[in-house]
Amino acid sequence: MLCHRAALTFALTLTTATAAAPLTYREALTAALRHNPDIDAAALAVGTRQAQVWQAGLLPNPELRLEAENIGGSGDLAGVESAETTARLLQRVELGGKRPARVAVAEGERDTAAADVELRQAAVAASVAQAFVAVLAAQEQLHLADRLEALATETVAAVAAQARAGAASEVHVLRARLLRNEAVLLRLRRHQELTAARAALAALWADDDPPLTAAEGDLRHLAPPPPLPALLGRLDAAPELTRWQRELGARQSAVRAERAGAVPDLLLGAGPRYFSDTGDVALVAEVTLPLPVFDRRQGAIEAARSHLAAGEAERRAAAVALRAAVTRAQAALVAGYAQTAVLREHALPDADAALATSRAAFRRGALPLDELGDAQRALFDLRSREIEVLAAYHQTAAELERLLGRPPDDGEPTDPDALPGEVLR
Repeated sequence: MLCHRAALTFALTLTTATAAAPLTYREALTAALRHNPDIDAAALAVGTRQAQVWQAGLLPNPELRLEAENIGGSGDLAGVESAETTARLLQRVELGGKRPARVAVAEGERDTAAADVELRQAAVAASVAQAFVAVLAAQEQLHLADRLEALATETVAAVAAQARAGAASEVHVLRARLLRNEAVLLRLRRHQELTAARAALAALWADDDPPLTAAEGDLRHLAPPPPLPALLGRLDAAPELTRWQRELGARQSAVRAERAGAVPDLLLGAGPRYFSDTGDVALVAEVTLPLPVFDRRQGAIEAARSHLAAGEAERRAAAVALRAAVTRAQAALVAGYAQTAVLREHALPDADAALATSRAAFRRGALPLDELGDAQRALFDLRSREIEVLAAYHQTAAELERLLGRPPDDGEPTDPDALPGEVLR
C-alpha cells in the first residue's frame, strides 16, 4: 500500500511538472536554428570571408617618394645651393588580371563558408529531429512503464486476496510484490532516461537548465521508405557535394590567381624636380618593370594545381561515402518499416490476446503467477520494442534528410510539426 501511494505521489508530481504547454517539433527546431552556437560561429565566418572579398578588390595604394641630391658635398656642391629635389608619385599597375583573380578566390572562399553554414544548419536540424524523437520515445517508454507498474499492482492485490481466501500462499504474494518492485525500478529508470533526453534536446539551443516540458508528437505515423534509386538520384544535389563544388571552384580560382601572379606589374611614377642653383623645374617620369627570369611563380602554380587535384579526389571519396551512407539508411528504413508491420499485424495482437487469456486463467486459478508474469513481460517487451523501432525509423529519416537535404517539393502542403519519418518522399 505504501509503494502504491509513492507511485501515485510520483505520478502527481510528474503531471504538475509537465503542466506547461507541450513543446512542438517546429518550436524546438526554430529555437535551435536561432540560438545554436555552432551555426552562429559558421555565420560569423561568412562575414569574415565577405570582408576579405572587399579587401581583395581594393587597388594598391599610391606611393609618394621624395629625393634630394647634391647636398653637403664639396666645392661647388657644398651646402644646399646646388641641391636637386624630386617629388614623385608612384602607382603600381597590376597586370594579368590579378585583382579579378584575387576577388574570385575570396568569393569562392566566401561561398564555401556559406555552404558550411548550410551544412551546420542541416546537421543541427537532424540533431534536433533525432533528439526530439528521443524525447517522444522516452515519454512513451515512461507511459508504458507506468502501465506495467499499474498491472503489477493489480496483480499484487489479486494474489493478496487469493492468499486471504486460502487459494494462494505467502510465497505467491512475495513473488507478486517482486514483479511489482521490478516494474517500479523500470519506471524510475525510464523517468531518468526522459530527463536526460530532454536535457540533450535543450542543449541544442544552449539551454543549460531546460524546463521539464512534454514534447508533442506521434511516433506512430510513418511514411513508406522511398525506393533506393529515387534517393540515389538526389546525390548530386546533396549539401555535402554542393559544398565540395564550391570548394573546387575556389581552388580553381586559386590556380588562376597564381598564374596571374606570374605576370609582372608595372610601377609608374612621375613628378617635378627642382634645381636649387638655377630655380628651374623639370618633370621626371619613371617606369619600372620586373623581369620574370627566375621567379615565375612555378612552385606556387604547381601547389595550387595539386591542391585542386586533391580536392577533386576528396570530392569523389565524399560521393562514394555518401552513396554508401544513403544505401545503409534506406536499408534501415525498409527493415524498420517491415518490423513495424510485423509488430502491429501479428506480434502485438497475439501478445495482447495471450495476456488477456492469461489474466482470465489466473483469476480462475488455472494459471500460475509466473506464467502470468511471463505474459505481461512478453507484451510490454514487444511494445517497448515497437517504440524503439519507431524512434529509430524517424531518426534514420532525419539522418537521410541531413545527407540529401530536404526532399523536393511535390506541391502538397507539409505539416510543419511532422516528424521526418512522416514526410519521406
